[in-house]
Amino acid sequence: MKDDDLLISLTVGKDWKGVLKFDTPRFKTIMIMPFDWPRINQFPEWFTAEENRSYELIDILNEGEQTLIGGQLKNGVPLSLLKGATQFIFKK
Repeated sequence: MKDDDLLISLTVGKDWKGVLKFDTPRFKTIMIMPFDWPRINQFPEWFTAEENRSYELIDILNEGEQTLIGGQLKNGVPLSLLKGATQFIFKK
């Protein structure tokens, strides 16, 4: 794992099927600001998916890998989680 990787740990209380949606740089895509001013904008952005950047998602539990672009992450990554199982997914 590298310093700029994002590790996501998911555990659910019952079987769940849905999508994991990623944030976008809202200062640029929604507020149409030239750059992020955290004290002024008041909407912190810790990890955002850039529209045309490629991201590799690795699903440790299911041993699957997929490469997606930021726009796909914004729309959501389909997931099926089993009760009590911890599933790790990270961007490489």
